[in-house]
Amino acid sequence: MSTSMLFGMVAAKEALEDARWTPLTELERSRTGVSVGMGMVDLDYIGQCYAELESGQGRRISPYFVPRILPNLSAGHISIAHGLMGPNLSCSTACATGSHAIADALRLIERGDCDVMLAGGVDACINPLAFRGFSRARALSTKFNKTPESASRPFDKDRDGFVMGEGAGLLVLESLEHARKRNATIYCELLGYGMSGDADHITAAREDGKGALRAMRSAFKDLPEDCLNYIWQINAHATSTPRGDMAELTAIKSLIKGAKNSPYITGNKSCIGHLLGAAGGVESVFAALSILHNKIPPTINIKNKDVDITGDLNIVEELNFSPPEQQSLPEEVPRKMVLKNSFGFGGTNISLLFSELRD
Repeated sequence: MSTSMLFGMVAAKEALEDARWTPLTELERSRTGVSVGMGMVDLDYIGQCYAELESGQGRRISPYFVPRILPNLSAGHISIAHGLMGPNLSCSTACATGSHAIADALRLIERGDCDVMLAGGVDACINPLAFRGFSRARALSTKFNKTPESASRPFDKDRDGFVMGEGAGLLVLESLEHARKRNATIYCELLGYGMSGDADHITAAREDGKGALRAMRSAFKDLPEDCLNYIWQINAHATSTPRGDMAELTAIKSLIKGAKNSPYITGNKSCIGHLLGAAGGVESVFAALSILHNKIPPTINIKNKDVDITGDLNIVEELNFSPPEQQSLPEEVPRKMVLKNSFGFGGTNISLLFSELRD
């Protein structure tokens, strides 16, 4: 297995144990599936194998070469390890991968194709080739090499790129009927999602934020229009790139213009780095736990806010901030709605919408 697949195996075990879900019968296993995406394959391993091939040592290449580099094999290994015979799929949409995998899982459950899905993203790209590639694209931070812990600084005027991280984040999604039948602990509800394309640039975010805005608004398409007035929190994509952060904030400003309350905004990548294809999965875990515990993790390293960040943007900087409970919400509005944004190269955008469980 590649390192990202190993991360996925650990995350899957933790998620299933936390959910107390161990399908035993063939029916239970056939109704439990896996939707786990990967942003990039194992470049380091591919490079090593190609060097061996070029030097005439092709017979040293493992028969497991192809399975080790296939993006869907993280989902495959998880399925095999836990005997999960339901839908088994993998998407790869760069930094939006984990969130797209969760959205795919939601639709499969809604369609009745399964009862439970293990969903999210994995990635492990900390190697010289990936670093060189992102550096040549001018995507990585270079100003803070002497103080690397301060380099990831979304919304700070001195931000100059992202800090690469790696790992995995998986959620156990299931239908409400199935969860209640087995008396599961329910952290939150996934209300829906919205997707869009920038149709603008292969790596940079669309400056006017229209693609991100379209995705965020679409996440509310199945809810009453008034819900846009009461967003509790926005878990921003916020990679710490100059153009990307501003494009997202431009979209957020348009989304909440005239709203009755100002949502809290947080950027998890300031604390954990940018996990590429795993980012959406890991940050969705943050969103779910935030709803459960009524705590919002901070955006750290903001020393000097960008001049475009005005008072109507309520960015959380306090460590594990506990906001006051939402008061006087209309009956049809879900409590603690969290909008989780994920955007990727190629101009792909997705926003997941979580909330406290509705009665």
